[in-house]
Amino acid sequence: TLRDEAQHAGCPVWDFFAVAGGNAAMEQWQQLEMAGNDRIHLTATGYALQGSLFYQALMDAYAQYHQQLLSPPHAEPAGVTPIEHYTGILTP
Repeated sequence: TLRDEAQHAGCPVWDFFAVAGGNAAMEQWQQLEMAGNDRIHLTATGYALQGSLFYQALMDAYAQYHQQLLSPPHAEPAGVTPIEHYTGILTP
């Protein structure tokens, strides 16, 4: 899978499908007027939220990376916030 290949290569992955809420999320996004009637494309509001979520995940990862650089060499390195932290944003 893409996640496996990225992990093998040491690359981060941001899984919008998981962040958005998974399988039934587009119905919820549509009800919130953040997805179009096709339930594939987002509305301007939905894309703005998607961008904000991605930006926040990127900044969180950078802050943790920066903290790791400032940590003494013997300290346990800080991990990247798992994607599970960002899932369920639109689900109860």
